[in-house]
Amino acid sequence: MVVLLSELLAFLITLLTVESVESFWLNLGLISFFVLWNAFGVSVVLCLLRHPLNRLRATPLTFAVASIVITITALSSVIAIPLLGLEVTFDWQNPAHQWFVFRNVAVAVLISLAWMRYLYLRQQMLNSYRAEANAKFNALQAKIHPHFLFNTLNTIASLISFAPEKAESTLERLATLLRANLRPTQNLIPLQNELDICRQYLYIEQQRLGSKLQVEWELDSVEDDCLIPPFTVQPLVENAVYHGIQAIQRGGLIAVSLRIREQTLRIEVRNPLAPARTTKGNQVALENIRERLQIRYGDSAKLEIEQDDQQFTARLIIPYQPVPEEFE
Repeated sequence: MVVLLSELLAFLITLLTVESVESFWLNLGLISFFVLWNAFGVSVVLCLLRHPLNRLRATPLTFAVASIVITITALSSVIAIPLLGLEVTFDWQNPAHQWFVFRNVAVAVLISLAWMRYLYLRQQMLNSYRAEANAKFNALQAKIHPHFLFNTLNTIASLISFAPEKAESTLERLATLLRANLRPTQNLIPLQNELDICRQYLYIEQQRLGSKLQVEWELDSVEDDCLIPPFTVQPLVENAVYHGIQAIQRGGLIAVSLRIREQTLRIEVRNPLAPARTTKGNQVALENIRERLQIRYGDSAKLEIEQDDQQFTARLIIPYQPVPEEFE
């Protein structure tokens, strides 16, 4: 970007100052050499001083950068006078030399201030976008709550009289699920935590549906070492129960598979479909997941849906991200 902007400035200056085509390319070369030399000098100094500069507020930072630009441009102009063949040495008393230095410093400062203003506004826009995206992400995530609370309470009530131990276990798992829903929002959690939530949910549903609900896990040894957004797999499993197994009189099998391929985590949830059953009823949860993936990962993550007359498959594809030490 520095090279492109410098060359654009050099071309513009040459175009406005040179009066003949014959001298255009020679002047363009000389002006490009000076502008690039000055731009790289400023860039190197700013890069070396980036840590103390980052601690300054906007106003003192602007003055500091302007001072650096003025100093380096003035020195470059003084050195450039003999190199460009204007004179053998720089003379402070020469009005042409004074004008050469002043003009270069003024142009460099104005362009630097305009560029800094652009970067400032761009950063403000990015900060606003991130804040809005995080707020929307949290709002979307907060929408995911178990829809089976009353069914679970009824199941617990029915188990108390003849299977109190199962009723107690179901109640404990319901408390675990509710605790996971009510805890402060986390951007990413270990996949093992998400799978534990799915297991707690499926255990509760098995108490309600009995032998109708069967579950098969196909794990690829990734549950302990990667991160995903919370409540990403659980809604897919919940849809598989409500829009698949529950609607089939004989029940069926839910298959959950996880694979890592080329630094990508692939999660599939497959379930049978009842005759003439469609996915219309579960589009809200699926769109919720898609929006959260778009906010978190952009185009590098997606939710794919495949359906035929007998089976529904939801495939979640997200970048593989190892669990950092703070989660361990």
